[in-house]
Amino acid sequence: MTAAQINEFVKATAAETIGIAANGTQIDRFTWAIPVEVEGETRYAKVTITAALAKATKTNAAFDLETAVQAFEDAEREREIKADEAAAKKAAKAAKAATK
Repeated sequence: MTAAQINEFVKATAAETIGIAANGTQIDRFTWAIPVEVEGETRYAKVTITAALAKATKTNAAFDLETAVQAFEDAEREREIKADEAAAKKAAKAAKAATK
């Protein structure tokens, strides 16, 4: 198989594995719109499946699951820290306003 055929197979297999076609409407190659009811209104989530890079190129590293998981965990920790800082700042501002 060529690289393009392998990537096509990876994306099709992933779509089949998660059953996306059963829950959504295909709106592009390997992109689906999935309806979600929110407060009586239909909203849509879009899901696009891509094939991860198997081999490094001059400009991009090959996909590494452990590296991706670590990057996600680091980003989540950073978001949590920022949210905590924002909440503390808001609480301090409210406390200061309450003393006036």
